[in-house]
Amino acid sequence: MERRVHDEPLAFIVIDYCVAGSGAVKFIASARGVRPNLPILFISGQFNLTGVAHEAVLLKPFLPEQLSKAVLDMVERSQRLDARDASLDSMAARFKSAVLNRVLTQWRGERSGETLPALNRVPITRDERDFVAEVVVDQTYVPMTFELVQVGAELSRRAETDFTWWRIDGTGDDSEMTQEGAYRRCVRSRKPTYDFARFDFGSEDTSFFERLLLPCSEDGAEVTSLIAVVNFDETDPAEGQ
Repeated sequence: MERRVHDEPLAFIVIDYCVAGSGAVKFIASARGVRPNLPILFISGQFNLTGVAHEAVLLKPFLPEQLSKAVLDMVERSQRLDARDASLDSMAARFKSAVLNRVLTQWRGERSGETLPALNRVPITRDERDFVAEVVVDQTYVPMTFELVQVGAELSRRAETDFTWWRIDGTGDDSEMTQEGAYRRCVRSRKPTYDFARFDFGSEDTSFFERLLLPCSEDGAEVTSLIAVVNFDETDPAEGQ
């Protein structure tokens, strides 16, 4: 079966969990490594299945119509995820900094389908952390609030600000380029967001700014934190294109 995932354009896979046994978890990891959005449906007479918490499960006994609906739902979800990934590929092509690309790739590797990764699951190297800020999101407040709990040394140096436990009290501002507005849009969409700006100060003094926001979650669903990756360039990268 693992070889067929590699070699054949399978539309979806239906697995009897009881037959697969302990091999089910290993198979998921292998299949997802090759095709992250491949629709996989488990059928089982058991309620508590180990290792398939975020997979589609159809409990026995079931009617043929229920099986058909489950398969159609899986295929539609897979198509939606493929479209989302294509959108992320298009976004990444606009990045000027390799750091943004690397952190996005690491975030995507930890995400599972529509389940967001936990903040501590996204691997970020020491060099990358210079350009990264970690933001805690509190949605119990209306409007939601944000708190910077860790800010990279390079970001602090560029901003000439001590961001230690810096809090943004929510105002509900959704303005395009405000910090709160960018954070709010990322939380609401549950998707990575990217924005950039060029600043021309006259003469040859031109600066470029770009920011990538990545949503993270403690339970895989509600956004509880953000990874902000920021790049500053004192020369406009468009000039070299």
